[in-house]
Amino acid sequence: MTFQAHFVEGHSITRPPYFDGTNYQYWKNRMQIWLEANSYEMWDCIARGPYKVLARDQNNQLVPKDLASYDQAEKKKLQINAQAKNALFCALHPSEYDRISACDSAKKMWDKLQVAHEGTNEVKKSKINMLVQKYELFKMKSDEDIKDMFTRFSKITNELKLFDMVLSEEDKVRKILRFLPKSWSSIKMTIEEAHDLSAMTVEMLQGKLLTHEMAMKNDKSDDDSRKKKSVAFKSSSTNESDSDEKDDEEFIVLARKFKSFLKKDKLKNQE
Repeated sequence: MTFQAHFVEGHSITRPPYFDGTNYQYWKNRMQIWLEANSYEMWDCIARGPYKVLARDQNNQLVPKDLASYDQAEKKKLQINAQAKNALFCALHPSEYDRISACDSAKKMWDKLQVAHEGTNEVKKSKINMLVQKYELFKMKSDEDIKDMFTRFSKITNELKLFDMVLSEEDKVRKILRFLPKSWSSIKMTIEEAHDLSAMTVEMLQGKLLTHEMAMKNDKSDDDSRKKKSVAFKSSSTNESDSDEKDDEEFIVLARKFKSFLKKDKLKNQE
């Protein structure tokens, strides 16, 4: 396999992340970061709109300046919009390109994609409400480990962040401690009593819970091992006891036979 064949479209610091029409939130976040990293002016042009070159007419009113009158600085500012448009065009699948090809500014292109994939403000509010409900009702599953639980929790908080619903670290830490099952009560109390939750991050809490989970698994493994040894010992003792009883029975039978033999032999001698 050649390097070109192995290289995945969009995973590059020089090319914009590619959008094929799926997973818009992921692409939107990556695209914004890529634009900011390459030229913050490009992202500013998308967020606030293109620079407008204006001049005053005979009535002292501001009107679009004639292109022939642009100076170099004004042309350079206008070029930023063209660069931002080009970056978006290069990032889109043909079906997505068709949505925005008629837009004359990068901002209009961005906004149109946003409405197409996120919906109107009403749709966005509905999505936010669903995510907030997921967050509020979040609980650790009975068959779930700490790592998987944190992965699910982070997915919800990250999606909320994409809708500008940013939760503080303290809020997330307290939320996680609240929904831990009863079997985790001891570590929960220890963390709450020994640490300042306002200074704790989600990653710090995850580390402490992972350590506790490992300790619980080790304790369970030791208990299981002791139980197996106990069962094996009881089984061995039972077998030995059964063997002893069998030996005793055989000894009694032999003794009876021997006594019978002695009696017969005595009778023969008397004759």
